Amino acid sequence: MVLVGHSFGTVLGVRIAERAAEQVSAYVGAAQVANWALQEERSYDWAVDEARRSGNRKAQTALEQIGRPVAGQYASGTSGVKTQRRWVGTLGGVAADPRFVPRWALSVFTSRGYPLSAKLRYLKAMDRSMDLLWPHLCAEVDLRREVVALPVPVYLFAGQQDRITDLAQIQEWFAACRARPNT
Repeated sequence: MVLVGHSFGTVLGVRIAERAAEQVSAYVGAAQVANWALQEERSYDWAVDEARRSGNRKAQTALEQIGRPVAGQYASGTSGVKTQRRWVGTLGGVAADPRFVPRWALSVFTSRGYPLSAKLRYLKAMDRSMDLLWPHLCAEVDLRREVVALPVPVYLFAGQQDRITDLAQIQEWFAACRARPNT
């Protein structure tokens, strides 16, 4: 099995690949998390810097109001994360195409595979999951310290425009991670 993880799923994917290597032929990470708290702090810093650089006073004010996260956590909790993510997307820190985030959000509601009630429950479940998991993820996830070797080949996909998962951290972790060569 080739195990693929995206964003939060990369934390699970790495840990599964580490613990069940006999069942995993390769691990693929997209938007790989390396250190949750540090990536959040760097993401916030980028958003504030980009708001200043671009002269976006509305973004700058909103970001300054939530304040820089400490150990990855905002004083206002996950509502701060949502504010920060909205501005990261608006400022171009998610994808090269600034229309990506609104199109993705619209796709959640226009897909025909699920009834509207399920889509609304999805949003509520996402909020609840963030409220419950965020403090633990910030405090506990540092793959750079915890996982220095994987017994399977590792392939990572990271975008230069992605300011949520920090490319420098991904590269640092990948370089240090002694993955088994692909044979």
